[in-house]
Amino acid sequence: MHIEGDLSARPIKTARSILSASAGKPIKALLEYHEFIHLFRRRYPFKITRRALQLYSSPGYRLLPPPVHKGGHKSYYLHPEHTERLAVVLTLHEKNRVPFRNIATILQNFPPEYYRLILNGTFEAKDVWEFPVFFNDGHTLKDYLFKKIIDYLLRLEGDVLWQAEKRLDKKGSKAAEKLLRRHLSSKVKELAQWVASAGLDKIAQKPPRTKSQDIIDETGDPADSPLILNIAQEGMGDKIAKNKGAG
Repeated sequence: MHIEGDLSARPIKTARSILSASAGKPIKALLEYHEFIHLFRRRYPFKITRRALQLYSSPGYRLLPPPVHKGGHKSYYLHPEHTERLAVVLTLHEKNRVPFRNIATILQNFPPEYYRLILNGTFEAKDVWEFPVFFNDGHTLKDYLFKKIIDYLLRLEGDVLWQAEKRLDKKGSKAAEKLLRRHLSSKVKELAQWVASAGLDKIAQKPPRTKSQDIIDETGDPADSPLILNIAQEGMGDKIAKNKGAG
């Protein structure tokens, strides 16, 4: 996590001043540890202590950048950088059950400008591993999200994947790719028709949560390795990835 500029030149703020600031107005500031903890607890549903802050910044963990020293030996935490990064760490650890050692690896490559996708629940544990690789290969967030849509569309009909695999074995990748492209084109048209018919209104209101949904939120996606299509950099790929355990 690289932060540009003279960090010690930032103004020293209190949690109250930041919380009372106008909504949408970006604030970059330094906070003493007790003010930082107060701000963090008000903004995010996690408990944090000074000892934990020191631990997460230590070389053994490498989860947070070290605090900024200003005016002698006094240290300050950065807002919003430390605030958002700590929220991401605890979201991954407590909500997605990702071990700390893995979080450090993830955050080495994950672009900070997309932390919000972890915090708002858009990205699940699998996504935080896949997206940085995809992004660092030159693809955009839109590319990644469209790829996920294609994955889900193909999962709906396993027989199409089975037919594509047979053609891949017998006639080569071009035949398999042609079948998948034709099938996806029809599915995209169906999606467009559904949206045009006010389909989005049908899902605007969230249904009541069930016990099974709570269990999935706590343990992760139970169907983590279905048959999916690998998308190559130049468009539709020519490989069909199959789950080792699938029949």
